[in-house]
Amino acid sequence: MAEQYAHRKRSTLLCTAVLAAVVTVGETIVALGGHPGTTVRVLAAIAVAQMYLVSAIRKSRSLPFRSGQVLLDEIILSCFQAAAGNPDFIRLISPRRLSRAITTGLAQKCCAWLAKLTIVAEIALGVGALGLLPATAVFALAAVTHTSFAALCPRRITAFSISALALVALAIGW
Repeated sequence: MAEQYAHRKRSTLLCTAVLAAVVTVGETIVALGGHPGTTVRVLAAIAVAQMYLVSAIRKSRSLPFRSGQVLLDEIILSCFQAAAGNPDFIRLISPRRLSRAITTGLAQKCCAWLAKLTIVAEIALGVGALGLLPATAVFALAAVTHTSFAALCPRRITAFSISALALVALAIGW
């Protein structure tokens, strides 16, 4: 958390802090002789639903995100950082292939489609965290979504993805 705070990664800090708070509440209840099940699940569900639904709303209101430009920019950054040898980025595509995809318009179309899919996935995760979708499907969708985020973004996002998956697991009662 200190590393994330120092680098102003608020989403990771917030997710990790919420996870720590929910687990602390659960452990406190156990220490006092109670059973934390429902309390922990409700706290985690509220936190997860809020996190994903707010994110989906913000992305759906953002024309640069909906158009796929934000994702395309991330892919371009990731591609060239990996090609330059930055170990924080995963090599997804060679710069030459990316250049061809951008020139033909294929990259922009795919990114626009993926952006809309991301918004739908985040809405489903927010609703699913509240118990309105099957728990296994919610966790599987969260795992795929965060794996995708980790593939596009620097590896520093791994801490956020792990915290988010742990919160999802708590929210669905695992």
